[in-house]
Amino acid sequence: MSISLKSNVIKLDSIDSTNNYSQHLLATSNAADGTIVYAENQFSGKGQRGKVWIAEAGQNLSFSIILIEKNLSVENQFYLNMSIALALVGFIKFKLNEDYKVEIKWPNDVLINKQKIAGILIENSISGNHISHSIVGIGININQLKFDVIEGRQAISLKACTNHQYNLDSCLHELCAFIEDKVTAFRNQQFGTIINEFNGNLYLKNIFSNFLFEDENIQLKIIEVTNFGLLKCELVNGKIREFELNTLRFLE
Repeated sequence: MSISLKSNVIKLDSIDSTNNYSQHLLATSNAADGTIVYAENQFSGKGQRGKVWIAEAGQNLSFSIILIEKNLSVENQFYLNMSIALALVGFIKFKLNEDYKVEIKWPNDVLINKQKIAGILIENSISGNHISHSIVGIGININQLKFDVIEGRQAISLKACTNHQYNLDSCLHELCAFIEDKVTAFRNQQFGTIINEFNGNLYLKNIFSNFLFEDENIQLKIIEVTNFGLLKCELVNGKIREFELNTLRFLE
């Protein structure tokens, strides 16, 4: 089952959050599958764990996609997260040369050479054991050059890598092609391909690295992300443990 994202784009000058606006659309109208809400200025964008996504007005892409699902099982919801992350990786690699290492930092960030360029926030509406619709919030740094350091990590943009000024509408159009491809694979339940590709692009995979868990510094080696979105790791004593979303803080 394919999806088209370019036929219904709602472009706004300024909004608190494109995810909030999308929620309003779903509550007050029959929003079409694949509707995009795109804002020049998103002044209170949502991030994971209640954080705010901060972006300079008119310099980046901040948008949400409304996906109307048909009997999507709750247990498969993280495959959508994987699919969107892979679409972002594909788009960024398309824009850059091979000198830049593009990776996915579990669960929802995309990095270039360890610096954050994009984030994802997916809000699902659950009915019983199924998801009726999803709002996929995406923020990707395009032309902005100055960023605050957040949790010890410096952000980066496409322009910072290439010194090229990008047209945001063109970038959105190009990125949509990558998202359409990955969401179509998701809806066609190509889960094995999705998870293999996701794990192949995983940040800090197979390297013992430092993390914060329950206020304690620990060393872990990431093995893979599971079907349910858990992070499977090896401890220094050789034991294997799976961590739930947002329970670990990356220190590297």
